[in-house]
Amino acid sequence: MLKSCKQCAWLAAAALVVLRLAIGIHFFQEGTGKLGDSKPFSAGFFNNSKGPFAPLLKGMVWDPDGRLRLGLPEQNDPSFAGYAFKPDPNPTLSHWEGYRDRVVSHYGFDKSQTNEAERITKSVASRYQGHLRKNNDEIEEYYHQLIRRDEYAGRPERNLDSLKTHDARHQGEWMKLRGPLLASIDRMWNDLERQLNQIATDKQRKAKGWLPIGRVGGQVVGADTVDKIIPYFDLAIGVCLIIGLLTRTAAILGGLFLLFVCASQCPGYPGSAPIYYQAIEMLALFALAANGAGKWASVDAMFGCCRAWCCPASAGQPSGLSKSE
Repeated sequence: MLKSCKQCAWLAAAALVVLRLAIGIHFFQEGTGKLGDSKPFSAGFFNNSKGPFAPLLKGMVWDPDGRLRLGLPEQNDPSFAGYAFKPDPNPTLSHWEGYRDRVVSHYGFDKSQTNEAERITKSVASRYQGHLRKNNDEIEEYYHQLIRRDEYAGRPERNLDSLKTHDARHQGEWMKLRGPLLASIDRMWNDLERQLNQIATDKQRKAKGWLPIGRVGGQVVGADTVDKIIPYFDLAIGVCLIIGLLTRTAAILGGLFLLFVCASQCPGYPGSAPIYYQAIEMLALFALAANGAGKWASVDAMFGCCRAWCCPASAGQPSGLSKSE
């Protein structure tokens, strides 16, 4: 019987190690994948959130409805739509021109470099205005949908589950329309930032550093900041779980992160996405933390052995445990 219990204990320990490695590899791959693909991912995630935390998460997204980039009024104005509909490009163009001036000052461009910066800014501005003219009808349709969405949001009867489901489906349709319109404009923002910074010589960039384009009225901590942090967070959690370093802490942090992901898609809320995989992995991480999965085949275990050898347990204290534990 004793031998059977020992075998079960070893099997349980081996299962925890395999589970720790599997989750660690998943986090590591997520981190390297995000670093390899610079495409923004947080804005779409926050914008698609459902449930009681949705307003908070959506508030972290700069220009969530794309009003500024598409030249739409900040507040709905039905008279703005209709015949002779014309988006206003000035807010974006003004920001781009201000950014160009900041780049010139930041690097201390000479006359030739300043002229090149003006040429690039005018070229990208021309692309942007052409994009608005070409997609004028689609932008107007999208604006009508924004007006209708906001009107529905103020009606008490829209809280009925059947109407919530309808509204969620409608939201998915207008988001599909918005996606291609904003994707092209976002590429222009990125192109302008890249091309203006590339005018600087290697010596200028090394001395001054890359100047980001920023956002009009952007948040101090928003989706752009999250995009920069999460890949390294995933990598750190993955490495810690794989090698078993600070295992319990890594498991708790990883579980809390997945809890945040699950909270962004409140189960049962109309339009929320399934969170089965995230919930299962979250529970597995908390199980790893509760069972001390770093006690076997890990750096933590190696440190524990070294500590036990260097600092033997005093009389009356269980072997392998420090006073702080």
